Amino acid sequence: MQKMDYPVEATVHLNHFQDVSEVRRLLRSHGFQIVELGRGQVRVKGVFWKLVDVQADLELLRRSQPRTASSIQAISPGAVPKYHNNNDRSRPQSRDKYPNFFAASPSSSPRSSPVSQHHRAAVSPAPSRHRSESFVVDADVFTYAKHLRKRDMDTILNGHNVEIQVKESDESTVITLKGRSSKTAANKLQDLLENLTKSLRTQEVPREDMAHEGTALLEKIRKDKNVYGLVLVCEMSDRLHLIGPSGKSYELKQRLLGRKSDPSGRTGRSSSLPPTNRNNTGRENSARARGFSPQRAPAAAAASAAAPPFSPSPPPQAQSGASRRRSFSESHEQKEAQRAAGGGPEKEKKHNASSINILPHLLDVKNITVKLFKIRKKK
Repeated sequence: MQKMDYPVEATVHLNHFQDVSEVRRLLRSHGFQIVELGRGQVRVKGVFWKLVDVQADLELLRRSQPRTASSIQAISPGAVPKYHNNNDRSRPQSRDKYPNFFAASPSSSPRSSPVSQHHRAAVSPAPSRHRSESFVVDADVFTYAKHLRKRDMDTILNGHNVEIQVKESDESTVITLKGRSSKTAANKLQDLLENLTKSLRTQEVPREDMAHEGTALLEKIRKDKNVYGLVLVCEMSDRLHLIGPSGKSYELKQRLLGRKSDPSGRTGRSSSLPPTNRNNTGRENSARARGFSPQRAPAAAAASAAAPPFSPSPPPQAQSGASRRRSFSESHEQKEAQRAAGGGPEKEKKHNASSINILPHLLDVKNITVKLFKIRKKK
């Protein structure tokens, strides 16, 4: 059988024993705390199963001495542990079972008969304290739960008939639950608080940095018991301490500071906003596909559009778009340098020469096109 570790208290009448020092030794050997009450009585504190053990030893000690009328009750009757079973009265006395003398109820009279005094009232411990479970949680998380998840907490506490004791400090809170089902209730309450811990974040808003509209918003929040949506607002002397989901608490912080809230919250630049050069990207890609750079002047762009998108050598099939862009860019730079140096006429000659060099190649391309057309027609 599993040993019963319920805390108990009992009063021992030392004057019922001839060897008082041996009684004290037995009590200490079983781990009991002894409190002197005077008049030959001591109060012992320990656990239930050890009280059962020491009772058996005290019974042996009592039987080993001459029997007297006053030695029948060595330990005074009192309240029975809350977890006793009245059916135990019919069971034989054993160290592995609840002894019969624990079966007397608080209202039972120890003087009902000499036999019942011996078998029922030899030991009767004080009321057992409730079982308790304690755990530590972040102070902000528990504060948030008290205000915004109170209904869930009350459901757990009332459903398991347990009492809660709270010891708060700056950064952590010690929670103690007392009752028969304290362990089950503690597990459920811990799950609730751990889930909140994963989603909650805190924000600090200095009062001196608050905007005028932020102060007006704070007045509205105060009327709602310092709750704004899913965010709890804790007022400090020099700042506001916000507790809530990451995005919601950050959005409220921005509003209190009079800033435009970033839709993406605290994660940085929003993916929905375009990059600084996104507006040029489409035009630039389209321009490169046509073989010129969009940064050129309109005159240069017009000249490039009139020119073929390839140079005489190498053939068009081998020339890439990147090389075309480089050649036009170099040509443009040379023209700009000559214009700055006053070389206008030279530029015209160079341009005419370039046109003359390209013309034969264009004629060749036309001839090739005509030949291909004739071949297809024959087919």
